[in-house]
Amino acid sequence: MNLFRKKSFATILILTLVSHFIPISADEGNSHKGDHDSNSSQFVKEPGPSGGRIVEGDDFKLEFFVTDDRKVQISFLNDQGDVVSPQNQNVSFVGGDRSNPTRLQFDKSGKVLLSQSTLPDLKNMPAILNVKVSQGAKAVRERFNINMSTCPECSLHEYACICGHEEKAAAAHGQSHGPDADHQHN
Repeated sequence: MNLFRKKSFATILILTLVSHFIPISADEGNSHKGDHDSNSSQFVKEPGPSGGRIVEGDDFKLEFFVTDDRKVQISFLNDQGDVVSPQNQNVSFVGGDRSNPTRLQFDKSGKVLLSQSTLPDLKNMPAILNVKVSQGAKAVRERFNINMSTCPECSLHEYACICGHEEKAAAAHGQSHGPDADHQHN
């Protein structure tokens, strides 16, 4: 009887410990801030005014856009999606080759922030964008890949793709990944 008690106690202890690491809901285990809603409109995204990637935080909405000369343009947007002049926002960027990362600083140019230098000439690169809306505010960090391939469905660069084909394909195969996932087209 004593051996039975020890095994029962050990089983309960193991189950209790394991249960702390298992998500309670399906969304809890796959929460990616800024990915998509769980409703039926999850594949519909809004393009930026210049055709760039929309990045949203609690206190801001902006468009990340790579210009033809490979500079990064940051446009802050109001609730209607119109470009507004940056005020006290601070934006920094690091990306490219991880062994030799490119760090970009931004200057105000009209109503947008424009990087002082250009991105490396890579077709696909990791990126980290840090946005701080005011002096004392906590920085919001957005990680994504800048894939310069053109999407055959929406004709935007893949980093800004709005058609959701990668989510649709993953859902059809029982997989789930966000808009940052690297994928190929036929």
